[in-house]
Amino acid sequence: MQALSNMLASVPDGNYILAYSWYTERYSQYPTFTSAFSGLGLNLSGLNDTVPFILFCKKGSLTANRTVFGSTMRDTLRMNT
Repeated sequence: MQALSNMLASVPDGNYILAYSWYTERYSQYPTFTSAFSGLGLNLSGLNDTVPFILFCKKGSLTANRTVFGSTMRDTLRMNT
């Protein structure tokens, strides 16, 4: 998780970041995960353990931030524009 945090910090402002889960995890066990994405302005308060997610943002801008969280472990997610 520290490597993820370091990678996100190295992305220059103005670049887009898209992150999504392809497996589920107990995200609450990794505070670095939450703080890395929260630091980009994404609100992860709706992300529960073991559900899929999609996170999208433009680094350095809050206007393009979008999150999609599943309700169950097997949800199929879509991000509408």
